[in-house]
Amino acid sequence: MISGLIQFGSDSVFFLSIVYASNLQSDRVCLWDNLKEIRPDSNMPWIILGDFNCCRFPFEKSGGSSLSASQTWDFNSFIFDAGLMDLASKGLNFTWFNQRPSDPIHLKLDRMLINETWLEKYPHSFYEVANPICSDHSPIILHPSHQLQIKHRFLFKNLWTKQDDFWADLLHVFALPFRGNPILGLYSKLHMLKLLIKKKTWANSSHLSASLADLKLQQANCLSQLSSDPLNRPLNHTLHGINTQISECTSSWVSWIQQRAKLSWLAAGEDNLKFLYTKIRIRRNQGCSPLVASEDSFARQDQISAIIQHFQSLFNSSPPTSTDIAYWIRGAIIPKACLNLIGKMCAKFLYFGDSKAKKLHLVSWNNTCKPADLGGLGIPNLSALQSASFCSLIFRYYNSNSLLADFFDANYGTPWTPVSNNASVLWKNLTKVAETIAPNLLFAYNANSKISMLWDPWLNGSNFYSNLNGLTGDIPHNAKVSDYVCDGSWLLPASLTQNLASFSILNAASECLTWKLQKARFAVYISEFYKGEEPVFWSKYIWHKHFALKYSIYAWLALKGGLKTADVLYKRNIIIEQTCPLCFAQQETTDHILFECDYSYSVLINVIPIMGNFLLRPRLSQLLVFLGDCNFSVKGQYHLYLLTVCCATYNIWRERNERRFNSNYRSSSSLSMLIKSSVERKAAPWKVWAGNNVICKSKPSNPNTTDKEPTKNELQNTSDQPKLQNKAAQRLRPEIPPTNDPEVYATSNPISNVSKREKPTSKIDLDSVIVRYASSVCIQIAILLRLPEDHPRGVRQVYIIVQGQKKPV
Repeated sequence: MISGLIQFGSDSVFFLSIVYASNLQSDRVCLWDNLKEIRPDSNMPWIILGDFNCCRFPFEKSGGSSLSASQTWDFNSFIFDAGLMDLASKGLNFTWFNQRPSDPIHLKLDRMLINETWLEKYPHSFYEVANPICSDHSPIILHPSHQLQIKHRFLFKNLWTKQDDFWADLLHVFALPFRGNPILGLYSKLHMLKLLIKKKTWANSSHLSASLADLKLQQANCLSQLSSDPLNRPLNHTLHGINTQISECTSSWVSWIQQRAKLSWLAAGEDNLKFLYTKIRIRRNQGCSPLVASEDSFARQDQISAIIQHFQSLFNSSPPTSTDIAYWIRGAIIPKACLNLIGKMCAKFLYFGDSKAKKLHLVSWNNTCKPADLGGLGIPNLSALQSASFCSLIFRYYNSNSLLADFFDANYGTPWTPVSNNASVLWKNLTKVAETIAPNLLFAYNANSKISMLWDPWLNGSNFYSNLNGLTGDIPHNAKVSDYVCDGSWLLPASLTQNLASFSILNAASECLTWKLQKARFAVYISEFYKGEEPVFWSKYIWHKHFALKYSIYAWLALKGGLKTADVLYKRNIIIEQTCPLCFAQQETTDHILFECDYSYSVLINVIPIMGNFLLRPRLSQLLVFLGDCNFSVKGQYHLYLLTVCCATYNIWRERNERRFNSNYRSSSSLSMLIKSSVERKAAPWKVWAGNNVICKSKPSNPNTTDKEPTKNELQNTSDQPKLQNKAAQRLRPEIPPTNDPEVYATSNPISNVSKREKPTSKIDLDSVIVRYASSVCIQIAILLRLPEDHPRGVRQVYIIVQGQKKPV
């Protein structure tokens, strides 16, 4: 490595470091440490260039074995810690070639790295990767700035249509035959026409200005000759022709200037202004009042005072002082762009506490806003609120006498009346919602109903128009049902009345529109919006009666794939260390951390001892379903287990972050003690513990206190740990699901309190053990019980129960 300060006179220009890294990764780590030590101040531009002998990303290598994250980790970590970035480059993508035609390998080993100060001082600098000359490496050349060649895009000028040559070329090009795709043929002919136009002298605007200057010179010469001989007919004829040409040329020039002003007004405002200022003067002149400008008008002062007073009262009204919204139009249309912006801001505020944060959240806002039983948080988004508002408006239309309903009825009819093209966007959206909820509605007649005779689905879910097969007879388009009912009977032919026997004719006090099977409420409208969505099985285990939001939200994120594990970030091209920081053995995934990992599984066994009897390690979803299917003899024990699982999820994820980002490590026993104490404080205020000893009552907890981590002395006091574990084993002990199968048997200590009604009455066959397990797909398969490892007989045969049938494993 060679480093030094580049100076120009007495001024320091920048700090330069030239490197030639080793082929060994361990030696390169020493080089990175040395570069960190010599790093200049943040206000000094710094550039590092040379052969780094390693790549940053997998796509910087072509051929051979692919790059792994461990091979690029140390280099990327050094770049991040030193605050460096890649300098912009041009030329070749790869800088090294192994010179083997049969097995080629191309790598990008040479590069230039800069700090932020360099980019501020030399914003246009870049380096060029040139062709190799006598080495297997390509030379890299630093340039202070780009030498840009400004190219103007092709712009069609309207003034070309006045040229005869243009029309001749146009007809010639489009008369040429072409076979193939019509779009490709049109593109080819337009490209050919553009090339022909560029060859013309009149295609350039400079030719137009030169022609105008030449015509003005000819006009001046002609006028000078006419001054001595004004009656000379040839000269007057020549002057007339010159003036005509000047007029046409000026018109073309103004047309081009106006066309250019629309596109580059900000870039060339002053140049355009001198040509367009004449039009500005004309517009000002047309807006001038001759009465006010007149000097000899005796009423001028009175007129001016009246005009000033009028516009003062019109524009200078007192500004509003209240910031409260006086009225909001319910169901007002919000543009989709505004809806998306509000959704993004709400999502950022929910996940990060800042609506302007530029961070990554993995659960979309639409999935977040779903009801809890559908896998969301139950936050209704604006689209669902708008749909529910339209449903409420439809019910108000039929069941209440409001001015808004009368307005809609007079202008558009009912929500099921065919919509005209002139209808408002609000009404069109309302009719779409009406078509969606029509199968859930029941209609009944009363004297004040607005039910349409032809279009509303009041006849067994269908409208009267479809039952007539289009033969409406004398029934008007906007007819109401009330027009054909008198004293509880129909004023229709007998053949039509038979189809109306099922329609209810009620008194005036009843509602004419109701919801099937339940009362129409806003929550019902919201659930109708999400009709068709598949419910999730784990919602009742996360959002149970005594859930703690602090813990349940992390369990929800884990089940929705919202935790930023290494595999999830890798799919989004964010490369971090793939190894699990808890066990340092397997790849980090959500299922691995919860609870397939050795560390997390040991924590789970410490807080819920019965989990040690699993033959296979469960995932979070499988664990929740298993606990949900267990029978508990103590009231509240079911919710206690679910709270414990969510608390363990939160603390394990927090431990993962502490290890990865802060290098703070906690043993599994210490983390288990923290989880137990947190659960105990949360569950102590529950009323269900009255009369049982599931939770210790030596010292009641304050429900308003926050979770505290155990002190260092508590964590180091190993003599208390067996006591805490015994207490946890007493609290966290489920009851085995009852079974009549005589082969089910268990001898492990954590579940020794199985009620006697569940123990088999017949002889136990220790050569076979049936293992039960509730999986996430709702099929009872493996794993609840196992014999202890020191049992003299051991386990010789294991069975699974699939849909009631016993099958050997």
